[in-house]
Amino acid sequence: MDKSHSGFGIVSFVLAMLIWVGLIGLMLMAEFTGDDEIESDSPFAIALGIGVIAFLLMWVLSICLGITCILQSGRRKVFGVLGITLSTIAILLTLGMILIGHSSEETATPMVPPTQSGS
Repeated sequence: MDKSHSGFGIVSFVLAMLIWVGLIGLMLMAEFTGDDEIESDSPFAIALGIGVIAFLLMWVLSICLGITCILQSGRRKVFGVLGITLSTIAILLTLGMILIGHSSEETATPMVPPTQSGS
């Protein structure tokens, strides 16, 4: 009997690929805006934030579907494992970029020396 691929695994893999394409698209959009710095309350920054949150939700769904694929008996598990692997790498890279951006923002803030009062 030939095992067939799990539908959950295929969907997990496709979602993982969409996450990669979407995150690369968001990075390119942020890079080529023409501005050196994006204001945090601008519509563009809000759209980027919503995009990242949407991809994080897709990541959760992809991981859940991949785990469901692995738990199915009598089905091939290759797409489930690929979906989990690609999704996990994408989320780790995304969180790493967020942490790097946050730490560089803190170090780039100029220190204002305290003013001397009264003397």
